[in-house]
Amino acid sequence: MEATLPKVLTKRKSFISYYHRDDEKYREQFEKLTDYLIVNKSVQENDISSENDQEYIKQLIQKEYLKDTTVLIVLIGNKTKCRKHVDWEISGALNFKVGDTYAGLLGLLLPNHSDYGTSKANYDLMPARLADNFKTEYAIIRDWTEDNDKIQSYIELSFLLIVQLKMKENKLKSTNEKRHMPINDSTATVINTSIDYTKPL
Repeated sequence: MEATLPKVLTKRKSFISYYHRDDEKYREQFEKLTDYLIVNKSVQENDISSENDQEYIKQLIQKEYLKDTTVLIVLIGNKTKCRKHVDWEISGALNFKVGDTYAGLLGLLLPNHSDYGTSKANYDLMPARLADNFKTEYAIIRDWTEDNDKIQSYIELSFLLIVQLKMKENKLKSTNEKRHMPINDSTATVINTSIDYTKPL
């Protein structure tokens, strides 16, 4: 059953992850659409020099931009799954050591993605780390939209998954039961299958 959202929603600290070369226009459009909906924690143009060492860039993004992010929004285009920076950002959002918490994961299928508008999301056509958490229902996938109400509801649902996770952790804290944790394993294998992402959470 779909969660009931409060009438007044908090502006979540959100980081937008995307493939810069192909999907910059969608990032710009999304930031305009969400200007009053979120606190934007994303890396902006010229914030970080591309001449820096790759490991330094990775650490800088995680420590300075992701440490208090509560929702990571992945704009999923046709080539997003191959981008190492996107993988780094997802990994940082799921790394408890980065911000003493986990960020919710929201994937938005862009109009240039083959799954857009099909109500299906193929695991092998999205970043592996996102796919693994989508399979375990820690992440949600939706189609790109310009409807502000829908965008805000998607962000809030992603955040609520964090709240539910924390409640489960507290409940299982004093037991030996296996906890439901986000998957942050870069060696995970994504199977070639799909799931109906329109099914209520």
